[in-house]
Amino acid sequence: MIRSMITMLCGIASLACILWQQHYIQLQNEEIQRIREVLSLRDEQLGLYENINLEQARQIGLLKEYAALLRQEAGRE
Repeated sequence: MIRSMITMLCGIASLACILWQQHYIQLQNEEIQRIREVLSLRDEQLGLYENINLEQARQIGLLKEYAALLRQEAGRE
């Protein structure tokens, strides 16, 4: 009788442990998913910054060309 109660209590404790571990794993998986989403957003943000930098470099190049043209025209006058 006592042995069967001890066995049952051990079984219940094991089940409780397994359920707690599953819950903890679920929480970790949710946190991992949030981290992945944040990293994905950061990658997207970095891509946008790179595009902005490329566009600014292109515009600077155009402004330099325009300034050179203005200097040429000013030299002819």
